Amino acid sequence: MRWLNPRQKTAIIQHLDALETLINHVAGQERLREKHEQARQQAIARMRRKRKRSVWVKLWLQRRSLHGQYEQLMKELHAEDVSAFTNLHAFY
Repeated sequence: MRWLNPRQKTAIIQHLDALETLINHVAGQERLREKHEQARQQAIARMRRKRKRSVWVKLWLQRRSLHGQYEQLMKELHAEDVSAFTNLHAFY
């Protein structure tokens, strides 16, 4: 760099600094992309895992498919579980 004048040396150093900044930015973007891909793969793996789920259902709701009539269900609910009956009618 002996043959370059000070202005040229400064310009080259500035370009090298800009290039280094760009390389660091691209490397950071690549690391971020890798993290996103890893998180995506983990989410997919979690979704694919099957868990046995349990569902708690009141007895009067289990009989819904047997009776199918609103009036009969309401009578049974009122007779068996007054608090659930009250809660159900609080919405209507």
